[in-house]
Amino acid sequence: MMATMNDDGQNGRSLPNGWEWTTIGNIAKINGRDIAIRDLSDDLPVTFVPMSAVDAQQGIIAEPQERPLKDVRKGFTPFSDGDVLLAKITPSMENGKAAIARNLKNGRGFGSTEFHVFRPKEVVMAEWVFHFIRQESFRRDAKANFSGTAGQLRVPSDFLVDYPIPLPPLSEQKRIVNRIEELLSDLDAGMAALERVHTGLKRYKASIVKSACEGKLLSSESSENHEDAKQLLQRLGKSALEDDALPSLPHGWCWTQLGDLSKHITSGSRGWAQYYSEDGATFIRAQDINTDKLVLVDIAHVNPPRDSAEVLRTRVQKNDLLVTITGANVTKTAKVNIDLNEAYISQHVGLVRPTLPESSDYLYYWIISPAQGRKALEKMAYGAGKPGLNLTNLRELLVALPPLDEQRRIVAEVERRLSVVGEVESAVEVGLVRAGRLRQSVLRSAFEGRL
Repeated sequence: MMATMNDDGQNGRSLPNGWEWTTIGNIAKINGRDIAIRDLSDDLPVTFVPMSAVDAQQGIIAEPQERPLKDVRKGFTPFSDGDVLLAKITPSMENGKAAIARNLKNGRGFGSTEFHVFRPKEVVMAEWVFHFIRQESFRRDAKANFSGTAGQLRVPSDFLVDYPIPLPPLSEQKRIVNRIEELLSDLDAGMAALERVHTGLKRYKASIVKSACEGKLLSSESSENHEDAKQLLQRLGKSALEDDALPSLPHGWCWTQLGDLSKHITSGSRGWAQYYSEDGATFIRAQDINTDKLVLVDIAHVNPPRDSAEVLRTRVQKNDLLVTITGANVTKTAKVNIDLNEAYISQHVGLVRPTLPESSDYLYYWIISPAQGRKALEKMAYGAGKPGLNLTNLRELLVALPPLDEQRRIVAEVERRLSVVGEVESAVEVGLVRAGRLRQSVLRSAFEGRL
């Protein structure tokens, strides 16, 4: 007979009549081995599920693969139709990676060794176990019981075996599961709509910047009384690029290179680790600009010798442009909008100091534009198969340059429109957070017998 707890089994919480407190280990076999697999043919097609195939948001196996049994028989986690999968390793577990194995090829599946597998017994529905482990409260408890070393923390099997779970009769489980899935289906539809809006806003932002950098965002104005782009370059002691192969530009614009618009293009050096300290000057790393903004939350500090030429060369000023030149976020760019007092850059960051500070905003938008600067820089970075830019790449980046007065008007219009988009994005994000809370509220009510 299945062992059970008393009615106040978890935190003194009582249950409805007919329910019992038990443990997951009492109602499901955890990480069991199926000896019948030994008798199956090596050529039998089976479903293969890497961790990446599980959609954490929807709780489904979104991208299953098919492989012959001989390729996965050893070194992978076996499971069958109706089993429940839970990611055991950080951060996949905290992100909610869990799913019920359904429609497996020949009823068999194999996957990442970082899955725990629950095989429900006759007294419980797979859906009851699945929705239970999708609760944030369960994941918090699981995280608090991680074992292992940093970066390799996992949920131990013993934690799952002993974890309390409320168990109603099967008929009640079916009713509640149906109600959970009805409510979550409506919620998922709403969240999907919000995600579509969010994706549409990202595309719209990109189109705003693209149009701005093509001179299509504003109605044309006469430039008779204003300095055109060629004259601007002449004032800086530079000449416009004359090349019939380059795309045509609006009246008063011209082609140039980023180097001709900058008085200083450099990058950090490799020796800064020796200057790390608990306080001191701000040290800007690639992760501080990976959203195309300078976000100094988890700040690193350095205390370098202030009179060193190397140090002076990499000191950051207001209106500088900072470009990630190595790593996964190569080309991500930020404009320094504030006086940082004293700040320096790491070896993974390029520093561009425009000759005219008032051109900094326009150049920033040019560099981050997916169709213009970013596209060109990414082509340079990935051309050799390794994501990385050098200072020559930055200097030679082509720029479609408007007259200075038009730059100001373009930037003002871009920022006006992006401000409106930002307000809508904030509303969408609030909606997504609220939907997530509603999801957890539904699950909490279900397992307290209030649904």
